[in-house]
Amino acid sequence: MNATPENYGIVKTAVGEARLQPIPIPRLRDDYILVKTIAVAINPTDWQTIDEKSSPRTRGPTLLGCDFAGIVVEIGKDVKKEWKNGDRIAGMAHGGNDIEPEDGTFATDILVKGDVAFHIPDTVSFEEAASLGVGVTTVALGFYKYLSLPLLTFPLSMLNPESKFPILIYGGSSATGTLAIQFAKLSGLQVITTSSPRNFELLKSLGADHVCDYHDPSCGAEIRSLTQNKLHHVFDTIATQSSAQICANALSTSGENIYVNLMGIEMPRDDVRNIFFLGYSVTGEEYEIEGEVWAVAPEDFELGKRAFVLLEKLLKNGLIKNHPVKIMNGGLKGILEGMREMKEGNVSVEKLVYRVGEP
Repeated sequence: MNATPENYGIVKTAVGEARLQPIPIPRLRDDYILVKTIAVAINPTDWQTIDEKSSPRTRGPTLLGCDFAGIVVEIGKDVKKEWKNGDRIAGMAHGGNDIEPEDGTFATDILVKGDVAFHIPDTVSFEEAASLGVGVTTVALGFYKYLSLPLLTFPLSMLNPESKFPILIYGGSSATGTLAIQFAKLSGLQVITTSSPRNFELLKSLGADHVCDYHDPSCGAEIRSLTQNKLHHVFDTIATQSSAQICANALSTSGENIYVNLMGIEMPRDDVRNIFFLGYSVTGEEYEIEGEVWAVAPEDFELGKRAFVLLEKLLKNGLIKNHPVKIMNGGLKGILEGMREMKEGNVSVEKLVYRVGEP
């Protein structure tokens, strides 16, 4: 379909370059849904994608953006999840997808995978819902695939007290961290996290049992003491050399230890299993990043479907809270400045959300 004034999007035009421009209405694929976008949120992966080398397979500019909320317009014939036109929908997409350049969310009309999205309850706003997709898929994969934690189900089935074990969620005040704390708490785990002292009360209100100041040189040792040298599961949402070192100091000195991170950082300890992953695999499709091809992972697609069904139930019953959001001005155009602010490290605690229909 030809580009028309009805659709605009933020696209990557070259390495390090992105702009808002008219784009085609995306073609409806069989297992996708066409959505009229209401709100989107930005994530670190959005600006990081701009700086990545593009694949030779890329067909023109790639649409950016992963988190979204909007209204169902048209449904592909192979979508299994129950949707109807006019439904409120949210979730995530693979923005900056070199293989399918139409797949982002920073546009007025977007295409999303129909089975890995969620119905927005009436009690949740579009802006709140737009903050959840990337975080929930990241937590689901990190917890239930790579850390092998017991899959949270609804109605909730807590662990027996004698089976309760600790988990460290490093970076608890990040957008993924606040969700991870809640999922871990709902599973009945002992939740330890890190943040600056100004965020301690927020994280405790979400379910953290202990919050440690990552600025404190003894942070890792404090966590090891709190967990009686029995910490074997770490989910690092920050993934820097300093965070990896604190996690290494916190993990048990014996047994099998697993360190899951989102940036491919090196773990200082050789006796710790270090796992890096990307959340795009929940779409159930092959993708490529900087020349590396990631194969289809059907089990990730199935986990993504289950995670969003669970999220719908948790939201409907008031059992999960979205990360604090800051609604920004400027609509789609404002996203470009928001990504610059995030890249420069000027975004903390709040997730930046933009109303797509604003001028």
